[in-house]
Amino acid sequence: MSQITESTTAIVSTDTTLANTVAATFTPEVDFRRCIGGVVQIEFQFASAPTADKTLDLYMLPALASGTDYDVYSQGRNVLLGSVKVAADTTVQRISIPLYAVNVPYAKLAMYNNATGQTVTIKKLTVSARKVG
Repeated sequence: MSQITESTTAIVSTDTTLANTVAATFTPEVDFRRCIGGVVQIEFQFASAPTADKTLDLYMLPALASGTDYDVYSQGRNVLLGSVKVAADTTVQRISIPLYAVNVPYAKLAMYNNATGQTVTIKKLTVSARKVG
């Protein structure tokens, strides 16, 4: 029987700015081999108050087994990990999105600023994964 033998945390992004209705794909890949779950933590802030209850959407862009060819956000072959309704607030907001078993060896993450009406800064985005041995 497999046991959790490893927990890894990867910083995927710091200080990335997203304009209204724009998506950004974060460059670092995340190693999901043997991943049975984890959490994505996002810390973000708006300079001007956004439209309340609009969302920031987090996507996973899977890779082929080689870990070199990734889906492209604009092509729509991505996996929605979660959406976060934003408050009409300019203070730093922090949220966590749980990850369940991930069935890809590697992936990149993308964030879409879904009609908040304002530019957002992703201050920090981290992925913590639990792996089995």
